[in-house]
Amino acid sequence: MSKSRDIAFCAAATLGALSVPAQAQPYGPGMMGGWGYGEYGAIHMIIWVVILIAIIAGVVWLVRSMAVPGIDRLPPRRSSGLDVLEERYARGEINRDEYLQKKKDITG
Repeated sequence: MSKSRDIAFCAAATLGALSVPAQAQPYGPGMMGGWGYGEYGAIHMIIWVVILIAIIAGVVWLVRSMAVPGIDRLPPRRSSGLDVLEERYARGEINRDEYLQKKKDITG
């Protein structure tokens, strides 16, 4: 009998709270103020976004600084002129001496 009386009391309290208009609630539209974030909700949200961006940037910087030199980096890109020179030498358009001289000129 006590259990059914508790259920009835909870149901009546819930219906009573739901039937009161929002303007009559003691805390206004939300318990924490206007939009549920209090008076400074937008500022708090901006601060948390800035903190999140700082954490992500810190993790990226840490990962990049811990990288082993030479392993994760790409080899230096060769000059396209050197590629053309090698193709001309392979096709027989220039001889070995001319190839070596031009390669020395290109690479410095």
